[in-house]
Amino acid sequence: MGHYFVIGLNHKTAAVQLRERLYFREQEISESLSTIVKMTSLDEVMIVSTCNRVEIIGVCLRLDKVFDILVHFMARIKGLMTDEIKDALYFLTIISFFCQPGAGSHIHHRDGGDSTSPPAACKVFFRLGFPPEA
Repeated sequence: MGHYFVIGLNHKTAAVQLRERLYFREQEISESLSTIVKMTSLDEVMIVSTCNRVEIIGVCLRLDKVFDILVHFMARIKGLMTDEIKDALYFLTIISFFCQPGAGSHIHHRDGGDSTSPPAACKVFFRLGFPPEA
């Protein structure tokens, strides 16, 4: 069973200047995805890059080192130092997932707040770390 994760930054965590520097242009995405797959043990990966956010979303068997590898990748490919971006990044992982067909989903945040009322049939729990906790 894989672990789903999101590493990224957005308009709430990073200044526009940093978001602009980390933005992936359409012609960069294919090569970047290939590089990420070669560097990691990710089973699936995608890049979301807009004016307000840059995220790498993926699935892997083991989460250890994924954060550090992807921080290094993003800094290197964009000509930045890891210290320039680390504090602006968030890292979300799904640590438990169970759902019955046809059910909605429920997100539980680290601060205890809920985004919606939990349907009885489906729950998704995220752990949020800056960087991820072991």
